[in-house]
Amino acid sequence: MNIAGAVMDFSGTGAWTTWANATFTLPLVAGTNTVRTTAVTAEGGPNLTPP
Repeated sequence: MNIAGAVMDFSGTGAWTTWANATFTLPLVAGTNTVRTTAVTAEGGPNLTPP
């Protein structure tokens, strides 16, 4: 998944009912930042739940 210009890999968990956490540091700058997540594989992206 491409997040704000950086690629992050989310490994599958094997089932829709099995969840995992991932932590990622974004390269943000002072001021306004636009963060967009884009799937980069044919399988699509992960299910994301904000904290």
